[in-house]
Amino acid sequence: MNRQAGPPDIDKKFNLPRWSLKNPTLVVLLTIVFTVWGLYNYFTMSRREDPEIKISVALVVTIYPGASADKVEQNVTRKLEDAIESMDNLEKLESTSRPNLSVLFVTVRYEADAQMEWQKLRSKVEEARSELPSSVMGPDVMDDFGDTTGMIIALTGASAVRLADIAEDLQGELRHVQAVGDIDIYGKQPEVVYLEGHRSDLARYGITPVQVAKALEMHNVQIPAGSIRTDRYQFRVEPTGTYSAVGPIADTIIDVSEETGQPVHVRDIFEVTRETKNPPDTGLLRDAKTAVTLGLVMKRGYNIVEMGQ
Repeated sequence: MNRQAGPPDIDKKFNLPRWSLKNPTLVVLLTIVFTVWGLYNYFTMSRREDPEIKISVALVVTIYPGASADKVEQNVTRKLEDAIESMDNLEKLESTSRPNLSVLFVTVRYEADAQMEWQKLRSKVEEARSELPSSVMGPDVMDDFGDTTGMIIALTGASAVRLADIAEDLQGELRHVQAVGDIDIYGKQPEVVYLEGHRSDLARYGITPVQVAKALEMHNVQIPAGSIRTDRYQFRVEPTGTYSAVGPIADTIIDVSEETGQPVHVRDIFEVTRETKNPPDTGLLRDAKTAVTLGLVMKRGYNIVEMGQ
């Protein structure tokens, strides 16, 4: 005699609606907890202009003036590589050595905490700094490729030089805002020195523009003078003499006059002025007016709306 199996015992299975009806107090408590937790996260969560991008690559850039590619490789690149290769989460290390320049591409594991790894990278680079030649510039660690500008402030109503000065002052004030990270200035016009004169003056002294350029170049060369070591410190010796103002340029001696035997200065032939480059390589306009802007990058974990206020 065949017997048909009856329906399964529903009581033995978990039934959420029935459990909720039997435990109303606990259900209300959980509802309140999750509601409060959700509201808290809604009002405190980070709000950014653009989604945060995680970049697991950083650059280590070092300038070695006057050095060949082989010398850069031996004295800078390899020493930095030896220090960086001891990082635990290092995934890949590539380097490029060129005359005067060393660039290392440091890649860490994507799942690692990038900010923590970049701090370790800076520590490794700092440890290797003492082994590098004294004339190098850097090394500098660049790891901010994922940062995006969240706010732009435009300045108009004055000359490009004056706007740049105001932007630099404002940049210093904005750094005191807790949520503000990096601040970049755009539209800043580079200043150049113009030497303007007549061909007749050059002919009178028998001087060519090439001679003038070479004389200025020779006076503006800064050659490393080595370093002084003590038991605890190492002091870099840097000679003075490079141009920092218009006056020394005008006082530079180009040649000696064959007629009078007196030195011929730049100011005897040229009018020396310091101005913004004209025409400029790039320019920034707002409402058809010359402008300089500040690009503000928000720190991680802050609210872009509150930063703007």
